[in-house]
This record gives sequence, C-alpha cells and structure tokens, in this order.
Amino acid sequence: MLFRSDTYYQFRFIKAALVKQQALLNELIQDADIRSTSWFKQFADVDADGNIIGGRDKAVKKAIEDLEDHLSATAPRDFVFIEIGMTTCNAAESAKIVNKMVEKFTASQRDLALQSIRAQLAERTKQREEVIKRRDTLEASLANIRSGTRFARLNLSDNNTFRDYMDVKIAD
Repeated sequence: MLFRSDTYYQFRFIKAALVKQQALLNELIQDADIRSTSWFKQFADVDADGNIIGGRDKAVKKAIEDLEDHLSATAPRDFVFIEIGMTTCNAAESAKIVNKMVEKFTASQRDLALQSIRAQLAERTKQREEVIKRRDTLEASLANIRSGTRFARLNLSDNNTFRDYMDVKIAD
C-alpha cells in the first residue's frame, strides 16, 4: 500500500510541476482575460483590445517571472489533489488567474491524452488491417487448396459434411 501511495504522490507531484512549465505560463499570459487584469497591467500598458503597447517581450518576461514567484502548485502527500494558488493584492484576480491556469492545464493534459490515444488507435487500426489482409490471403489459399483436392473433398457444400462424404465412399 505504501508503494502505491508513493507512486501516486510522484504522479501528482509531476503534474503539479507541469502546471508551472514555461509553455503553459506563456499561454496563460496570452489570454485576453488575464491581460485585462490589473495584475497584468502593472507589467505592461494594454490597449482596449488587450494588446500590449510598447515593450511586449519585457512585459511578458516580467509577468512570467511574477507568476513563477507567486503562482504555486503543490501535491500534498496525504491527499489526492493538486493545490494551485496565487498571491496578488486582489483575491478576485488571483482566483481568476488560478482558474484560467487550471483550465489551460486540464486542456493541455486532455490534448496530450487524446494525442496518445489517437496514436494507439492508429497503430491498432494498422494491425487490424494487416491481420485482415493476412486472413484473406490464408482463406484464399485454403479455398484454392479445397477446390483442387478431389479425394478429400474439402470443398463440401453447406449441406454435406466430410463424414457424409466418407459414408458415401465406403458404401460404394
């Protein structure tokens, strides 16, 4: 039991670490809802459409650094969930940022799982087609053998069996 709980803890710990991966943080920063928060506006001037005015790269870098410092994702050992939290001066914005992060993380995990399933399905479909092709080849070969074998009468009709054939031959 201890081994299973440690394995599950490691699994959740890895997932918690994935929450703070660079690609996911970049995706979060690109979200229009996040760019409309006062938290993001402290790093960049943003127009009404959510576009950054001025030094875009510098603003994004500062925002990501702040996320790395203030966004937390942990996997408590004795529980079965991942805790994600954020500290900013506005609790509502913190909740908004965390909810968006959870949304983007679950979407990325779902996409990753679907990609894996699609690859497995493609492999199984290919294997199935190969088996069907081999079966068809073997059936055609067997039909050829049956049609060319007079003594064994392996090409029996649906109403006759090999036993019926042998009974007729013995009676002759």
